[in-house]
Amino acid sequence: MRDVILLALAIGYPVVLLWQLRAGKLRDRADLILVLSIGALFLLFARSTADWTSLPTWPWLIGLALLVAATAWSGRIWPKLTWFGTTHPTRRGISTGLQLAVVTAVGLLLI
Repeated sequence: MRDVILLALAIGYPVVLLWQLRAGKLRDRADLILVLSIGALFLLFARSTADWTSLPTWPWLIGLALLVAATAWSGRIWPKLTWFGTTHPTRRGISTGLQLAVVTAVGLLLI
C-alpha cells in the first residue's frame, strides 16, 4: 500500500504541476523553481523507498517523463514571470530560500 501511495505522489505531482503551468497558476519564478524541486524530491523519494523488486519500473519512468515535460514547459513560461511577484519580495525570497534548503536537506538524506 505504501508503494502505491509513493507512486501516486511520483506520478500525480507532475500532473498537477503541468496543470498549474498550463493554467498560469504560478505567481513567479520562485514558485516555479520551488515546485520543480519538490517534484524532483517526490521522484527521488519514490525511487529510494519503494520496493522495486515487487513493482515494475514503468510507473517511475512515467513520473520522470512527466516531470521532464513540466520542466520543458516551464522553460516556455519563464520569460513571462517575474522573480518575486509580491508586495514583500524580501519575505518571499527568504521563504523560498528556506523551503529550498529543506528540500535540499531531505534530498541529501535520501541519496
